[in-house]
Amino acid sequence: MLTNWFAFLLHKFLKECAGEPLFMLYCAIKQQMEKGPIDAITGEARYSLSEDKLIRQQIEYKTLILNCVNPDNENSPEIPVKVLNCDTITQVKEKILDAVYKNMPYSQRPRAVDMDLEKVFCLRLSTLELNLIITVTDRGMDVVAQQATDT
Repeated sequence: MLTNWFAFLLHKFLKECAGEPLFMLYCAIKQQMEKGPIDAITGEARYSLSEDKLIRQQIEYKTLILNCVNPDNENSPEIPVKVLNCDTITQVKEKILDAVYKNMPYSQRPRAVDMDLEKVFCLRLSTLELNLIITVTDRGMDVVAQQATDT
């Protein structure tokens, strides 16, 4: 009863005054945690605020930059997304969705499990350009399409 009473009385204050600073604090903490590895099973992180959820062993990792395209508008500019080479496929999908749909409410954007990743390899051989589109899912990798064009 007390929780409901507080929620009812504080709703206007949270919406008008404290909501944005709390959201900014959440985003800053999330960004700091995602700079290092996060264990997908236990939720332990290299850069954690909680000592109970801290990864204590030293893990070597590298930062990779993926250029992503919004699937709703493929003509939009590419968005660079920083991921780690030790991230799981689901963690990479979540980072991509955070970057692509950053101005959209979380409840209205697609879920990570519903999305597939595509990697486009472009090979140029003298006058022939070959594009391979490889789809990466939680089940494995498939070559989706091959396009060859003369340049």
